[in-house]
Amino acid sequence: MSEPLGSLCVLRDDDLSGWTVYVCHGVGKRELVARFATKGEADTRALAERDRRRAANLGDYRLCIQSPEDCPCNGQEIP
Repeated sequence: MSEPLGSLCVLRDDDLSGWTVYVCHGVGKRELVARFATKGEADTRALAERDRRRAANLGDYRLCIQSPEDCPCNGQEIP
């Protein structure tokens, strides 16, 4: 399975106490950007981070923001 590297994912925290923005580096591999109390705050930060990375040429210009259901780093490796 080939997934885009460098997607930004907005995911619910494991303890369901807030929302986290990650840079996804493939299945099961992610880098923490920041944690927030609300999904709205996390979405706003994900948009700002996407724009910052595009402006600095950090990663793919097609960088997108994924929801929990379609985020590659939220899945499992397929053998």
